[in-house]
Amino acid sequence: FSALKKQGVDTLALQLWNWTHAEPTP
Repeated sequence: FSALKKQGVDTLALQLWNWTHAEPTP
């Protein structure tokens, strides 16, 4: 359960990172 939860959190963090960095900042 811990491993699955960690994987889910890591995936969410990665998606959040990609989303927040999707647009180029001036």
